[in-house]
Amino acid sequence: MKKVSANQTVFLLFVVGISFLISGLFLNISFYKNKIYPRTSIDGIDVSGLTFPEAIEKLNQKGLKVKPHTLKISVDDIYVASSSSQLSSHKNYQETVNYIYSSTKQESQFKKALILIKSFFISNKVFTDLEYEEKQLDELVNKLKKEVEIEGKNPSISLKISGKEYSI
Repeated sequence: MKKVSANQTVFLLFVVGISFLISGLFLNISFYKNKIYPRTSIDGIDVSGLTFPEAIEKLNQKGLKVKPHTLKISVDDIYVASSSSQLSSHKNYQETVNYIYSSTKQESQFKKALILIKSFFISNKVFTDLEYEEKQLDELVNKLKKEVEIEGKNPSISLKISGKEYSI
């Protein structure tokens, strides 16, 4: 019987180990094919390993409510303001989950593998943007426009730069 040297044993163990790592990685890629990658949270809520609908449902149940606030828009010292409830402020969890869910789906297998490995070590914290109803926001902007509009027959601007005056 032929005796196996120590170098051959180490090489064989190395090849077997690499094979296990690669096969485990591809099994994980297929497991996360329709799920959000590990260590991912939205607004502090863990959505790791959830499918798109499961993540939406969890966020709607446990999601943070929008704190009452006032939105103020201004031009110079003229401003208009409205409360968050009047503007129907809300968080669009569907858009945020779609961003997270689809961010890796179009990548190559190799890139997916790198992203997946990285996700086991580095947290992916995502925050949902606050949205307002467009109609109410447009009304607020139009209100500001009316306050800012100044009519004039011959409007002009003059600048003074280094002592010299210029008219435009």
